Amino acid sequence: MWANVNAASVQQENVVNLMQIDMMQLSVQQTQMDNICLQATLLMGFALGMWSGETLHQFVEDESELCIWKHPFAVILGHLFFYCVATCISCGVLIVTNVSYIKQAAQRAALTVSTGAAVAVTHTHLGFVSKAFIAMFVAFLAAVVNLIVLFVGMPRRIVYHDPRGDGAEPDEAVLTLWNGQQRIACINPRDPGANSDRDAQGVAIASMCVGIFGLFTFFGVWHFLQLRRSYEPSFLIEWFVSHQAKLASLRQRVSAANARAMALAEPYGTGLGTQIHHVGMHEPSGTGEVSAEDSVTSG
Repeated sequence: MWANVNAASVQQENVVNLMQIDMMQLSVQQTQMDNICLQATLLMGFALGMWSGETLHQFVEDESELCIWKHPFAVILGHLFFYCVATCISCGVLIVTNVSYIKQAAQRAALTVSTGAAVAVTHTHLGFVSKAFIAMFVAFLAAVVNLIVLFVGMPRRIVYHDPRGDGAEPDEAVLTLWNGQQRIACINPRDPGANSDRDAQGVAIASMCVGIFGLFTFFGVWHFLQLRRSYEPSFLIEWFVSHQAKLASLRQRVSAANARAMALAEPYGTGLGTQIHHVGMHEPSGTGEVSAEDSVTSG
């Protein structure tokens, strides 16, 4: 009788210890998500600063020396700049909303379902958040590079060829150099063709930016539904059991590979076999080694 009581006490103590370890891991995951969320918020603020009134006014003004309509290469850089900033902002919003929900759902699942399951599923979502932050950072760097090239890498004035002919009187926007070459800061505001091209490019940029925001909004709603479903008790327990089975199968394959390696190393001495044995013994155990039935707590 006392042996059964002691065994039950030891088993209960092991379960409590595993729950404490899982809660510590969950706390570490939440700290990582907080750091990513903070950095994403800062990058999102910098990206919004790129779309400030002073910057946009110089880029879209058809008489500005920094306008993006003056040259085909400048137009391409302008398109990339706007798209990269839109992508950066969209990824930032996606990260902030995901982290806000994951933290609450993970704590609720750890208290009502299973600490091991909460840690395991949160680990998968943490990977998605990390990938979204990498995409956001790449888009931010691309926007910064485009911004630098547009500000200091493009010529202030470009060569202007008057479509009316060489004998026409130059417009006020056209600057004639001492060598007789005509240059202009951007497009000629009196040229109908240049105005039509500018308006068409502006509509294309606006449409693509709206499309990027709409695409990320649709994806964000779809991903949120998947995220909320992953923390539902019934789905979470079923997923955790499958996850544990995959981990067990992986450990069996690793053990079998170590056994084969040790068998092949025996003819050459015991040193290599002992080293391989130690490598196999020190493989990470993973999260939630206890079975789903032992780790499920009453809600």
